[in-house]
Amino acid sequence: MNARQGLGLAVVAMLLTTASGCGWCCKSRCCPPSGSSYGPVVTPVPPATSNSQIFGAPPQTQPNPPSFYAPPATSSPLPHPPTGTAPPPESTWEPSPRGPIVNEIPERSEAGKSKPPGGAKLMPPAEEDRPASPGSPPPAEAPKFSADIPKYNIVYENVSAGIQPFPEGFTWLKSSGYRTIVFLRTPGEDDSVLRTEVEAKGMRFVSMEIGPKTLTREQLQEFGRIIRDTNGHPLFVFDRKGMPAGAVWYLHFRLNDNEPEAQARGRATRLGLKDDQSGDHAELWLAINKLLAGT
Repeated sequence: MNARQGLGLAVVAMLLTTASGCGWCCKSRCCPPSGSSYGPVVTPVPPATSNSQIFGAPPQTQPNPPSFYAPPATSSPLPHPPTGTAPPPESTWEPSPRGPIVNEIPERSEAGKSKPPGGAKLMPPAEEDRPASPGSPPPAEAPKFSADIPKYNIVYENVSAGIQPFPEGFTWLKSSGYRTIVFLRTPGEDDSVLRTEVEAKGMRFVSMEIGPKTLTREQLQEFGRIIRDTNGHPLFVFDRKGMPAGAVWYLHFRLNDNEPEAQARGRATRLGLKDDQSGDHAELWLAINKLLAGT
């Protein structure tokens, strides 16, 4: 077949394809759905130079269009509020003048028990509401606390202790009804000024010398007799440094009250006892240990 015959066959094929129209397309799977504006796009065949270019590949068509259409997003500005519109009213909320009730102190009923107010959190029980631990001394009806008496503590009912009071402290003791003041002094310490001051206020003054050589069982018995004498109550015991009084109280708790060692040491520590058994306290601790051992 020469080139002229091939060209003629190509023209005939194009004419047949155009005349057949939709008849050939409807049999093809790539035909668009009915009503679509898209149709098959036939690529024209260039002048043939060989048989493979004339009859080799079927006509190329465009893929089906998408089944939905999304309009492009617009960037038009939001409409302005109409003119003459009043602004929104301002908030009239105000915090409560009192605020929430948190940890409010509970009121006291006539029986002395705590009762919580509405919505309040219960506070710890007062001292008089707490049960006494076994073996503890009876609760003391202590007067008001005075800042003019350092380390003021209640030991028994109507018996208290501390460090040497300031002058206003003795005045407070007198106004609180105290009758007896017991001074535990170190060996050689002068007590004449204190005696004059206490007796001038109408209170009884008792002075006892406490040291490694004077700390005996007889002295401890005398101390116990004084603090048990209710005719001299209320009674206040003090020293100037803390350790002499702490030693006497420790031995009194152990030998007279028969308290366990840990309990007696804990109570005496609050009253001036020092755990350091060296230095200035070494000799006094030797006397304490001898009395506890019964020698």
